[in-house]
Amino acid sequence: MLARWVAAWLGGVVMAGSVQAGFIVTGYPPASWGAADAAIGLAHYTVENFESTTLNPNLRVGCESPAGNLTPTSTLPNTFNPTNDPFGAAFQAGVWDGAGCLINTRDNQSHPDGESLHWGTMILEFPTPVKSVGFSLQRLNHDLRLFINGAELGGLAALSGLATDGQRQGYVRIDATGPDAIAQIRLANTGDAAA
Repeated sequence: MLARWVAAWLGGVVMAGSVQAGFIVTGYPPASWGAADAAIGLAHYTVENFESTTLNPNLRVGCESPAGNLTPTSTLPNTFNPTNDPFGAAFQAGVWDGAGCLINTRDNQSHPDGESLHWGTMILEFPTPVKSVGFSLQRLNHDLRLFINGAELGGLAALSGLATDGQRQGYVRIDATGPDAIAQIRLANTGDAAA
């Protein structure tokens, strides 16, 4: 689901987005895909590219699905390289840079599209809360529900201004405003695969 995540506090140009309950959700269009960090205002972010099972010390990843759950952890059960996907090429465009990405399954591995019980809600936790989080999105056919710190903000595509066309959606950045900070993000899914 996420080709990379980044966390920090900085300003930037809003491409599309909205302000909700102490958070600003910004969408950068698919034309920005693979852009250098500095080109989209991410030069000082901490980056996780999901090319190792060991995650950045301030990131925990989890997934909840009907097929089973992955409790938020700092160690992925597997890396996922979409060029080696045994079920086809659907995720090959999902890598922002490098070769790895995170998909919304409990084992971070692809499964057949028809087996929707494997595709679940992605959880990102930050033991030390952060002021800003960014990630790329690819292959959404349906909007995800965005929850921050347990509160629902709405549909992620609607909040960011990005499409749900099953292709590359673009890059999402969520900034906390004022005293707020981000301790947890949930991208609630209804059985759709995404990278």
